[in-house]
Amino acid sequence: MTVSQDKMLVLSPLFEVKKTPYGGRGCYALAPIAKGSEVLCCKAPLSSSILRSFKKEVCSWCFHYENGSNLKHRAPGVPNNFYFCSAQCADSFVRWDELAVYRSCIDSVEEQYLRVQKKKPTSNVDSSADSSAVTAESVECSWLEVNRWEERLPQKPTKRMNLIPYVDENELLEIKYAVGVLYEMYKRHSKQQDPTGEDSDPEAHPQDENFLSFDLLQSDELLKLQKYPALVESYTRVYQFMRLTVAAELQPLLCTATFRDIIGKNLSNAFGIWSLDAGDKEFFGYSVYPTASYFNHSCCPNLVKTRKGRSLHFTTMEDIPAGAEMYICYGNSGEEDQTVRQKELDEWHFQCQCGKCLSEAQ
Repeated sequence: MTVSQDKMLVLSPLFEVKKTPYGGRGCYALAPIAKGSEVLCCKAPLSSSILRSFKKEVCSWCFHYENGSNLKHRAPGVPNNFYFCSAQCADSFVRWDELAVYRSCIDSVEEQYLRVQKKKPTSNVDSSADSSAVTAESVECSWLEVNRWEERLPQKPTKRMNLIPYVDENELLEIKYAVGVLYEMYKRHSKQQDPTGEDSDPEAHPQDENFLSFDLLQSDELLKLQKYPALVESYTRVYQFMRLTVAAELQPLLCTATFRDIIGKNLSNAFGIWSLDAGDKEFFGYSVYPTASYFNHSCCPNLVKTRKGRSLHFTTMEDIPAGAEMYICYGNSGEEDQTVRQKELDEWHFQCQCGKCLSEAQ
């Protein structure tokens, strides 16, 4: 479903999302907001993905981490790819995956991931490839070739299995994220079917807020591929792996256009899942909270982001006047040198023009 710009949902009674003077969209206070006010709570991600090396140590539901100890809780009927910090988290996961479609998909993906590790690629992509060679036209040609590959796929399962490509752990992380989005699409589509098989009104489903926001996010596919040309082959290989491994229930939803949209919007909108302990932090994976993706960056932010289990909370760090834009900080502490901060922010494809950066550049 495509949502027009004038159908932007209201994310909070405290701010509005609108175009910024410098391009794109941002969040602006509708009235004065006092310091310490929570302006947005994102109860759950649209999808998340945990690095395989941490799957026994990080709760599959709330992302709790016990300093490297293996988690003890499991759930009946849930395969070994899911570990939980409590019986409550295990029960919540089972209720969310009530038809066992998601766990079936991840189980299949994990099984085939282990199998293809035995057949590493015979040729490696040159990571120093010329980024100027990646154009909108060349990217489209790559995906047209994938479409032709799909048309030639054999029907016999054993022959199809032999075509599953090698993927590495980082690509597996992307696969699990994409499977999560497809599963949420599957659930949403199922709920929108009335008894006669006709779509019901999407606005009648309050849990569609993540999807409405996700639909409006910008895809940074081309910018990312031009920065990292090796990803062209990586993403086409990831798609081929998914086409040959995900469960039958999700196959009708999987096509190159949908996959590219899912991955492209993840590239600049994902939030890292980190340990919550002070000191050195561990990176476990990432999650996508579409309703939180409209906060722009500043090296001197006026909002602080806090994760509590699966939820993200955004709280004001100072009094914010009516009409002022609200900012979070992307990835740095704000205390680094301006050139160091900008190098990190290049991953989001913009040049920071916040007051701190402008004053340091003078």
